[in-house]
Amino acid sequence: MQNYFVQSCPTCGRSLRIQIKYLGRQVSCRHCNGQFRAEHDEDAGCSSGVMDTPIMKRVESALQRASEDS
Repeated sequence: MQNYFVQSCPTCGRSLRIQIKYLGRQVSCRHCNGQFRAEHDEDAGCSSGVMDTPIMKRVESALQRASEDS
């Protein structure tokens, strides 16, 4: 029996092992202290990736602004 699941932190994108007992609760990332709700989505690994994380969206936006300025 698996006592944990893996979820990406929505702030920093790191993969975190979260104990099942925390499902549905607010948790904090040990790396960046970002807070989010622990949710297990078996399809998340297939549909979402690193490019969907907030940090990558900010990077993409900054690159777009830089190309517009030049």
